Amino acid sequence: MATIPLAYWLGRLTYVQLLLVAIVVAGAKIAFATAGGAHLKSVVTRDDLLAANSRFESTMWSSIAIAEAIGRGLDVPAASVPEDQAGAHFGWLSKFAGADMAAASDTTRSLLGWTPSGPTLAEDLGSYL
Repeated sequence: MATIPLAYWLGRLTYVQLLLVAIVVAGAKIAFATAGGAHLKSVVTRDDLLAANSRFESTMWSSIAIAEAIGRGLDVPAASVPEDQAGAHFGWLSKFAGADMAAASDTTRSLLGWTPSGPTLAEDLGSYL
């Protein structure tokens, strides 16, 4: 997204660049919505899960409302695409955006000095079964 103001300032902004940025942003949004919710339980303690999930959902829905309002204001088509229709809408990009890219939290733990507390994901899931 940072390329848009730079390209505009240099007088090189093109419609193709805007389309490519829109595709990347849409793909990132799909990945965030899909993976973020699924992995939230593994990074938040059980006591904080309700608050974290509500913040996660409000962030996602706020971004949808803002994007659609900006689209209307610029007279550019913008619409939310349900997850089950994302493959048909985004084509080959949806395969990358919907991929599970789980990673270990070792880097986060060392950079932030973070040590998770509470039950492990397996223990937490076991309490519901």
